[in-house]
Amino acid sequence: MPVSQHSSRGAGWKATRLRILERDAYTCWMCGGEADQVDHRLAKSKGGADTDDNLSAACARCNNSKSDAVMVRTPYWDTEYLANIV
Repeated sequence: MPVSQHSSRGAGWKATRLRILERDAYTCWMCGGEADQVDHRLAKSKGGADTDDNLSAACARCNNSKSDAVMVRTPYWDTEYLANIV
């Protein structure tokens, strides 16, 4: 049975995942580390959708520890990078 384009699997999800990772510069929104996954800020189990405003890049450690908890998005700021652009 084919996977729905709205599922977190399949070709539709792969394109969405890549778009979110690139948008977020492969930076985990929780710790600032290198992201290799995409997190649903509001988990699908709690009604969250596969929409760009509900998705953020995340590293495996943070994404797995978060599970389906609801967290407020606090963008990660690389203070070393910011110090060098001032």
